[in-house]
Amino acid sequence: MVGPSTSGEWTEIRKQAVTLTEAGNLLMIAPRAKDSGQWMALARALVDKGEECVKAAEQKNKQRMFDVGGDLYQTCLNCHRQYLPAIQDAVRAQA
Repeated sequence: MVGPSTSGEWTEIRKQAVTLTEAGNLLMIAPRAKDSGQWMALARALVDKGEECVKAAEQKNKQRMFDVGGDLYQTCLNCHRQYLPAIQDAVRAQA
């Protein structure tokens, strides 16, 4: 499996996962928060998946990072489909 192999690469992956987790926290603070329902649930999911990525990086677990990375991708996609206008328009055009 391809992935980080050095301590430095794992450190960088962990930093990126922390950044992503904090981005989820920032999305829950006004004025970024779009609503108190689905937006908050999706932002919370981003935080949760980001924290799982941090743990996988700390454990240097390539398989777990791969699995959680797929979940993280889906979490981002779910939010973008609902809230990012360009993606919303493309999804509607395909329906």
